Amino acid sequence: MRDPATFLRRVHDGLRPLVTRATVPIVAEQGGITKSVGSGLLLAIADEAFLVTAGHVFDVYLSQGIRLFVPKTTTSAMALGGEFAASKDLDRIDAGVVRLAPENVAGLKTFGYSFVRTDRAREIDPLDPPRGGYALVGFPAALALESADGALAPEELYYGCTPWKGNTNELPSLSFNPETHLALKLERDVRETLTGRIVTLPKLHGMSGCSVWHAYAPPHAEGQVEWSDAMPRLVAFQTAVFPGLGVIKAVTWAVVRQLILQSWPDLRPALDLVPANSVIVGEVLQTGFVRRH
Repeated sequence: MRDPATFLRRVHDGLRPLVTRATVPIVAEQGGITKSVGSGLLLAIADEAFLVTAGHVFDVYLSQGIRLFVPKTTTSAMALGGEFAASKDLDRIDAGVVRLAPENVAGLKTFGYSFVRTDRAREIDPLDPPRGGYALVGFPAALALESADGALAPEELYYGCTPWKGNTNELPSLSFNPETHLALKLERDVRETLTGRIVTLPKLHGMSGCSVWHAYAPPHAEGQVEWSDAMPRLVAFQTAVFPGLGVIKAVTWAVVRQLILQSWPDLRPALDLVPANSVIVGEVLQTGFVRRH
């Protein structure tokens, strides 16, 4: 049997750098005030580059003509541009994708970011999710540091968790679909991976859109199978929390994949390498749209 703390540190040290390099904070400037509004994962599909997040992260602001940015430092940031696609029903789906403009891709690489390829993604059955541990990496607003001139310096959070064991019928039926959403356990008092201290988890506003990874399975934690950083798989994207129920809601990769296919059919040859989910196809095809900015 492995020492749990030692094993979790190994997973942290192997997975976090991979996800951090491809995870960006998303900020908006409104009324002269900069605020954190979400997180996103940089994804490479064939020769194209995308940013995946929650649909509400950019839809609310773009509908008001407010631009979104990825900050590099407290004094410099890059405006997001390209083709934006999101589900029309943000309660039921809440997925958003940006097909990034070439200047965005070049700028992000200059900032030191990299892109995760879709061979790291995996479709799961949220009604029977893989056992083991999951990890989220994003930028909660509560951790962002504000300078005297109002500029923000987002700080990332790595949060490890497990599937929620409750009855999904207890979750809000208008916003949680057990066939398209993954429910993960939310704990307010958690043990830090590196120090072992018990700390209070900050509010997760600003984490919306961050990626969810199946980090390890029970045989890895129990020492029956050797773990490596090639094993974690991208399975979902966080979209909401139900604090009173202790639940994190995440829309599955299968939904995001179908939204991309519906919005950009030219990418089908690359995405057909991933098996389709016929139930989700119809649902997303009825609710997707593309806007160009």
